[in-house]
Amino acid sequence: MYDGRKEKKQLKTKTTDRHGRVMTVDPKADTPMKRFFESVDHETLHYALAENPKYAAFLAALLNPEFKRYTFMRIARDHGFTLHELQVLYTDFSRHMALLQALPNAARALPQVMNDTIENSKNKLVVCPRCDGKKQIIEIERDGDGKVTATNLRDCPVCKASGEVTELGDKHALDQYYEIMKLTNVKAPININNTMAVGVSNNSMMNNDMEKLLRLSAQMTMGRREQDHEHKPSED
Repeated sequence: MYDGRKEKKQLKTKTTDRHGRVMTVDPKADTPMKRFFESVDHETLHYALAENPKYAAFLAALLNPEFKRYTFMRIARDHGFTLHELQVLYTDFSRHMALLQALPNAARALPQVMNDTIENSKNKLVVCPRCDGKKQIIEIERDGDGKVTATNLRDCPVCKASGEVTELGDKHALDQYYEIMKLTNVKAPININNTMAVGVSNNSMMNNDMEKLLRLSAQMTMGRREQDHEHKPSED
């Protein structure tokens, strides 16, 4: 029952940013934002902010001695930047710089990496796992009690007395090789015999089918030509 006393107004302590993150109303108590600022390299963050004029005022406030009494969380909140936005900015800039620094080494190593990928995709001869490369195996005969009665040598049935078997190339390397040569996601080629049989009485139809076959062959070896992307008028 209401006793006539004035109810205390409940102060709002939580709010959300435009990305839906729940945060405290007081910027100083925003622990995730504080953790982000303490974890990142400040110089890298400043370079990332300097890349975009959108963050010019925010960066100026961070570097201004007059704002030393304000926390990073307060300055970011006042300028309307969320934790998600700053984290994506910092991560993308760091990844971009890392790629630029690694690019010269990557370019020099690329031919060797390509050769290694090709070699790893090839089938190779390895020692037969059955006979350990000895070409023959020992066949043991036993009696009803399990006692050895005779031992014989016979040719290995796995490697056919060659001592080696073919090991398939690495599937991951083979997939990469197909991707490099643009041989993935390619439709089955046209049956040439059917094409010739159907088109033998119609030269124009045969020419059209042969053009499609040549275009497909070029696409498999060198990639789709630029003119294939252009709109072509239909042929009667």
